Amino acid sequence: MKYRHTLNALRSHLACTLLVLGTITLSNSIYAQEHTTMPAPKVIIFDVNETLLDLAPLRSSVGQALQGREDLLPLWFSTMLHYSLVDTLSNDYHDFGQIGAAALMMVAEAQTFKPDARTYEWVLEELGVAPEEVLMVAAHAWDLAGAKAVGLQTAFIQRPGTVLYPLTARPDYVVQNLTQLLDQLK
Repeated sequence: MKYRHTLNALRSHLACTLLVLGTITLSNSIYAQEHTTMPAPKVIIFDVNETLLDLAPLRSSVGQALQGREDLLPLWFSTMLHYSLVDTLSNDYHDFGQIGAAALMMVAEAQTFKPDARTYEWVLEELGVAPEEVLMVAAHAWDLAGAKAVGLQTAFIQRPGTVLYPLTARPDYVVQNLTQLLDQLK
């Protein structure tokens, strides 16, 4: 398997997701003196990935598996986190090594995802239309940011609890549902 080296590296780097340190006595420390209203912790727990574990050394391993694209490490990591949540919510347990390997294969298979301009440009080319002739409808602000950057019209379906990313161009339409969008397009 061409990913074997990378998968082994991922498994060794991601084997532990939670590190528990033993009893810590902080009675004479600055912490205890400045935080008198809070008890000194008996145990400190750490998130491992990106807190204790620097992912930078994985950049070359992940990059090798992705045809030299070391810049895809953040996409791989966010894909891995996304699917770890999917597994958790669906009660379908896989360890981080397995999820990391699966995410690596997904990123390797696709290379290009929204909001990368190439995904929208491909659609425009396939359909033979100009950007201003296309309306991208999404409930995710990142989808619309990429579409807007290419020149597409955009519509945000604002689902309960969702908000727009304030640092990108505002969509052309902001509606609660598809019926509202249709009414505005008439």
